Amino acid sequence: MGAGGELFACRTTNTVRPSPTAGQASLEYIAVISLVAVLLLLAAPAVGAPSIANLVARGVRIGVCVVAGDVCTRDDAMAAGLPPCQLDLATRGYDARVSVFSIEIGSRDTLTGYQNSNGSISMMWSGSGSVGVGIAAGVAVTGLVRWERGAAARTKLTLARGWTFPDAETAKRFAAGMPKNAADEKHWPAAWYTVEGSIQGEAELKAVAHGIDITKLGISSEDVLGARVSRDGTVTLYANANAEGPEVSYPGGASVGPGKGSSVMELTFGGGKPRTVLLRTVDPSDVNSRLTETVYRVPLNGLLPPPPWKIRDQARFFGTIERNVYSYSDKTRGVSGEVALGIKFGFDAKLVDIRRTIIDATAQTPGSDKDRSRFDCLDQLR
Repeated sequence: MGAGGELFACRTTNTVRPSPTAGQASLEYIAVISLVAVLLLLAAPAVGAPSIANLVARGVRIGVCVVAGDVCTRDDAMAAGLPPCQLDLATRGYDARVSVFSIEIGSRDTLTGYQNSNGSISMMWSGSGSVGVGIAAGVAVTGLVRWERGAAARTKLTLARGWTFPDAETAKRFAAGMPKNAADEKHWPAAWYTVEGSIQGEAELKAVAHGIDITKLGISSEDVLGARVSRDGTVTLYANANAEGPEVSYPGGASVGPGKGSSVMELTFGGGKPRTVLLRTVDPSDVNSRLTETVYRVPLNGLLPPPPWKIRDQARFFGTIERNVYSYSDKTRGVSGEVALGIKFGFDAKLVDIRRTIIDATAQTPGSDKDRSRFDCLDQLR
């Protein structure tokens, strides 16, 4: 787990009619800007001239946010029932599988760190083991290269735990002592634990030379059932469906493809009663360089959850709809092939390297008929 230390290195054409409150909004805007100007004049001797331009720019942005009715502060977000944004995320680790005949055994170990918009830092360690079966059939093309087509199915069990730290310095101290600190419940108690089981399937076409896969074209899917238990006794049950591909990969190079789409449903219990249900979708775009995450969240307050197909509508009327857009980079690289040591062994090894950074965040909240920009998150990216 030495990777822990690296985590910190509709456009419309409708005619717009003047709002009856437009004059009032203008007066509010002038009042906000005037207040900012007074504060800057008072603060100038203390902060120094080099900071004035930044303070003015940020003050104007806050003024615009207030007039527009957006989510301007962390308190605004909490009052609207919005959780903190994940600003920046990095995942490092490995993923490896070996096979003998048609039997396959795999292991994956990763450490993920992310910065939250409320100033806290979170980390997650995840370890999994898998067992599966695969079949393959090959046709020789030349004396050196042959094409193979294959399919595999596997089951996987994953255990994970997560920590949340009040600031970056505390998180760095934790990461510096990994993996020892991960097992130290006395000094570094986990905020939550998860256990999940999944069924994976994949199909691929590959070219093989001298036992090494020189190019692969594949598709895959995964269905997950899991549970997360927090230290305060909150329990979340979730189901996740993923589909990825087609993607092309080469030895030692990052794979290229449209990315992985997913849909997750979560049901959270507190004190033995349903508290929240949500539906989360993740859609990749721009050749997997951008992700759009949409979360439909409905408070239950002890009531039974609605059917899955009604969550979106209920979130519009009674809950929140959060939409975050991220830049995404998956530089995971690997090599796969087979070796003959009396018995034929297959192998597939990857170094996991994933980075995600928020670039836009909006939310629909109770009493609002529009998407509200989340200044409380985006301001920290400037």
